[in-house]
Amino acid sequence: MTHRVDHEYDYLFKIVLIGDSGVGKSNILSRFTRNEFCLESKSTIGVEFATRTLQVLLLPFPLLIFGNQHVCFT
Repeated sequence: MTHRVDHEYDYLFKIVLIGDSGVGKSNILSRFTRNEFCLESKSTIGVEFATRTLQVLLLPFPLLIFGNQHVCFT
Protein backbone atom coordinates (compact mmCIF):
# COMPACT_ATOMS: atom_id res chain seq x y z
CA MET A 1 0.00 0.00 0.00
CA THR A 2 1.43 3.37 -0.96
CA HIS A 3 0.73 6.68 0.69
CA ARG A 4 0.19 9.63 -1.63
CA VAL A 5 1.31 13.04 -0.41
CA ASP A 6 -0.57 15.95 -1.96
CA HIS A 7 1.78 18.62 -0.63
CA GLU A 8 5.45 18.71 0.13
CA TYR A 9 6.39 20.18 3.50
CA ASP A 10 9.72 20.89 5.11
CA TYR A 11 8.27 19.98 8.53
CA LEU A 12 5.33 18.03 9.92
CA PHE A 13 4.55 18.69 13.57
CA LYS A 14 2.85 15.92 15.53
CA ILE A 15 1.12 16.92 18.77
CA VAL A 16 -0.36 14.52 21.34
CA LEU A 17 -2.92 15.72 23.88
CA ILE A 18 -2.85 13.51 26.98
CA GLY A 19 -5.05 13.84 30.04
CA ASP A 20 -7.68 12.24 32.22
CA SER A 21 -11.10 11.32 30.86
CA GLY A 22 -13.60 14.17 30.63
CA VAL A 23 -11.16 17.09 30.84
CA GLY A 24 -11.82 18.44 27.32
CA LYS A 25 -9.04 17.14 25.04
CA SER A 26 -11.47 16.40 22.20
CA ASN A 27 -13.12 19.81 22.57
CA ILE A 28 -9.73 21.55 22.43
CA LEU A 29 -8.94 19.53 19.31
CA SER A 30 -12.23 20.36 17.61
CA ARG A 31 -12.07 24.04 18.61
CA PHE A 32 -8.53 24.47 17.24
CA THR A 33 -9.05 22.53 13.99
CA ARG A 34 -12.73 23.19 13.11
CA ASN A 35 -13.66 26.17 15.36
CA GLU A 36 -16.41 24.05 16.97
CA PHE A 37 -17.21 23.44 20.63
CA CYS A 38 -19.86 21.05 21.98
CA LEU A 39 -20.95 21.19 25.62
CA GLU A 40 -22.81 17.86 25.31
CA SER A 41 -19.89 15.81 23.95
CA LYS A 42 -19.30 12.30 25.26
CA SER A 43 -15.99 10.76 26.30
CA THR A 44 -13.84 9.62 23.39
CA ILE A 45 -13.04 5.92 23.23
CA GLY A 46 -9.67 5.31 21.60
CA VAL A 47 -7.82 8.02 19.72
CA GLU A 48 -9.14 11.02 17.82
CA PHE A 49 -7.02 13.03 15.42
CA ALA A 50 -7.30 16.07 13.17
CA THR A 51 -5.06 18.22 11.02
CA ARG A 52 -4.54 21.91 10.55
CA THR A 53 -1.98 23.85 8.55
CA LEU A 54 -0.73 27.17 9.90
CA GLN A 55 1.00 29.80 7.79
CA VAL A 56 4.13 31.18 9.45
CA LEU A 57 6.22 33.69 7.48
CA LEU A 58 4.40 32.57 4.29
CA LEU A 59 5.47 28.95 4.85
CA PRO A 60 2.96 26.15 5.53
CA PHE A 61 3.41 24.30 8.82
CA PRO A 62 1.11 21.27 8.97
CA LEU A 63 0.04 20.02 12.39
CA LEU A 64 -1.19 16.48 13.05
CA ILE A 65 -2.90 16.49 16.45
CA PHE A 66 -3.90 13.38 18.39
CA GLY A 67 -6.23 13.32 21.38
CA ASN A 68 -5.78 10.33 23.69
CA GLN A 69 -7.16 9.39 27.09
CA HIS A 70 -4.45 9.08 29.74
CA VAL A 71 -4.47 5.66 31.35
CA CYS A 72 -2.65 5.14 34.65
CA PHE A 73 -1.67 1.63 35.65
CA THR A 74 -0.96 1.15 39.36
